[in-house]
Amino acid sequence: MKNLKKYATGKNVIISLVATYSVYAIMILITIPNLTNYSDVLTILDLKPSGYTQEYVINLFQNLGENGRAYYLHYQLPIDFLYPLFFAISGFLTLFYFISKLKLSQSFWKWLNYLPIIAGIADYLENFGIIQLLASFPKINEAMVMTTSCFSIVKSAATTLYFLSLITLLIMTLVRRYNRS
Repeated sequence: MKNLKKYATGKNVIISLVATYSVYAIMILITIPNLTNYSDVLTILDLKPSGYTQEYVINLFQNLGENGRAYYLHYQLPIDFLYPLFFAISGFLTLFYFISKLKLSQSFWKWLNYLPIIAGIADYLENFGIIQLLASFPKINEAMVMTTSCFSIVKSAATTLYFLSLITLLIMTLVRRYNRS
């Protein structure tokens, strides 16, 4: 951890956040809306924080049609393979930066650094599951759906906990600055 402190600078945090949210913006502004146009307003699997069922996956993939499934596979998922890496790095650096600045040495705070890494790994596993489901369509294996759905839930939970942790650290930083002045 001490070796990582040299990378958790304000400049590196900002650069990593810009890279992460540039990729995120492409997904939110371009690929996800385009994919949603194919899906007849059904939410894509990546955006289902509480998971999904085999029936939902079948309905979504049928609504997407051949062109929509191809778009999912060839446009949305390749970009979504960049995002988890960027999110994990920027999230780790950001939390590490604030934890270091606040001099929070308790192990609880240090473990928070791993939330974006857990989210990133779960996102990759979710993506591999979605690829498998798309490849096997119309034969959708229920165990594969359940497994992929679990990764979606883990990704969402870890991401939510990351942002709650970040908000808490930001508030702590602001309170500390206010108390100094």
